Amino acid sequence: MKKILPLICFVLASSYSIAQKKSELIAQVARLEDQLRAKESEIAEAKRNESSSLAKATEFEKQVTELKDANKALLTNLKNFAEVSSKNSENVEKALASLEEKEDQIAVVTDAFSKNDSLAIVLLTYAKGQFGDQAKMGVEEGELQLTMDRSLFFDEKGGVKPESETWLAKVAALAAIDPNQFLTLGVLTNTGEFEKADKEAFALGKLLQEKHQADPKQMLAKAQDGGFKEGVRFTLHPDYHKFYSMVKEKLKAKK
Repeated sequence: MKKILPLICFVLASSYSIAQKKSELIAQVARLEDQLRAKESEIAEAKRNESSSLAKATEFEKQVTELKDANKALLTNLKNFAEVSSKNSENVEKALASLEEKEDQIAVVTDAFSKNDSLAIVLLTYAKGQFGDQAKMGVEEGELQLTMDRSLFFDEKGGVKPESETWLAKVAALAAIDPNQFLTLGVLTNTGEFEKADKEAFALGKLLQEKHQADPKQMLAKAQDGGFKEGVRFTLHPDYHKFYSMVKEKLKAKK
């Protein structure tokens, strides 16, 4: 009995120790399991964060790419705008230069016509003093026109009257004021007899040349349709061929 009691005590003590160690092991296992779950939770959270980070990184990369493309397009547009602005500036400068040139040309033509109009007014003033009421006169588009009665120049048979030379002398003096003026002598007919009117105009023109030193290169004698009127019309106007040649040369000199 004495030997069994210590053995029982040893067994009980051992059982208690084992039970205690088991409890400790169970507790330790529980702690480890808690730690494992915590780590697994952390890992899962880390994976979720990683997935979210990857998604954000992808989105950021996409935005960066879009920004790069937008910036590239903007730079290209700015370059194109600069080129267009430069070309527009050049075009404006060319247009202004061309406009200035055109204005100079218009000024040349206007000046030429103004001088011719002024001369026509001078001739008209002189003509009024020389012809009085014997001529209907006026200035139209830079031309001085004197229309006189047929009876002052021709008899009933169409022959030239001697007294016509008085009027022809005045016409020649009027034309001589500016030798550059061209004289058109027209015999007006209202019957359609242009051949007869041509012969009459030629006869007056011949007298102007032979007796009053009219330049044949600066005059033209011809029949003209008078509508419902007859008469003799003297028109002083620029020699248009020379006039436009002069204007053309002035325009060249302006360039």
